This record gives sequence, C-alpha cells and structure tokens, in this order.
Amino acid sequence: MTPPSGSPARESFILTGRLRPSVTEVALPRRVAFMFYALLFVAGILVYLIWGIAYGTWNIFAPPNLGVYAVTVVLLGFGLLGMLLYRD
Repeated sequence: MTPPSGSPARESFILTGRLRPSVTEVALPRRVAFMFYALLFVAGILVYLIWGIAYGTWNIFAPPNLGVYAVTVVLLGFGLLGMLLYRD
C-alpha cells in the first residue's frame, strides 16, 4: 500500500509506547549457565560410559552404535563450548 503523495509512510512492525508489551529481562548469572553446560558435559560422559558398560561395546564405528555416539558428541560439544564461553 503506497501512502498518498506528500505524506510520509508511518507504518512499522515495531510496537512502541503503550502498545509494546511490558517484558522484564532477568539476568541469568554466569555461574548458573556454566553449571548447566557442565551438567551437559558430564551427561555426555555418563551416556558414553553407561552405554558401553551396559552393551559391552566401545566401537564407535559399528552401525548399531552410531545414534548413541551422536548424542554423546552433541552433549559433549555443547557442554564444552558452553563452559568455554561462560567461564570466569
């Protein structure tokens, strides 16, 4: 929709003033975030160890084990990356 000539376009998708919802941001302490990522890292190690002990296999290249090791790599990767980003 084009505005009539001589008047500026006042349409915007950004809500301002009274129409904007009141949202309060809560700061997440770095220590809480670091502990969450540390928990992911420990969960990745535990998944690897428990699966290996329960099924007696440590071969990551065996086709039946690829899904479990994919989950392990994701947990370890996000945990390590998060701990590096949120360290003090």
